[in-house]
Amino acid sequence: LRAINKMEGRRISLDGRIDDVIAGVTGLNARRNTAVCEWGCRALMAYARADDEMNKVVLMEKGGLEALKTVMQLHPGHAGVQQHSCSAIAYLANSDAVAAVCLVHGLPDLVLTALVDHAEAVEVADAALHAIASMARTGEVRARFAEQRAATALVAA
Repeated sequence: LRAINKMEGRRISLDGRIDDVIAGVTGLNARRNTAVCEWGCRALMAYARADDEMNKVVLMEKGGLEALKTVMQLHPGHAGVQQHSCSAIAYLANSDAVAAVCLVHGLPDLVLTALVDHAEAVEVADAALHAIASMARTGEVRARFAEQRAATALVAA
């Protein structure tokens, strides 16, 4: 099973097709296989992190944020999924427009939950804090973090 997980993760991360990655993290196999989801989130993060702004545009058009929301909800207890999802959100939410879309999809709440639930995992905390900083570009998102008592979660992390 581990060999299959490794092979599937390698295929998703090297394939280069955003549609396939999104299908991988939201499809039927995603519910059963956290390794596919973790590798898929890594691939989404790599697309979002690339210097090519077109990657971010395509990710948004293809439903990248919705896919990240889905996978975070499917596997809230998996630190790797949460870490790489938060990292992808951080790289995508580098504009006011995307930060506002993050709010619509409830991503600030999911990122705070990841931060609190995985407080012992430094990598998750680092990625979640990066995502919070990126999303907090707009007053609406900052207000949402205030409502959710984000400062308490940040101090605890």
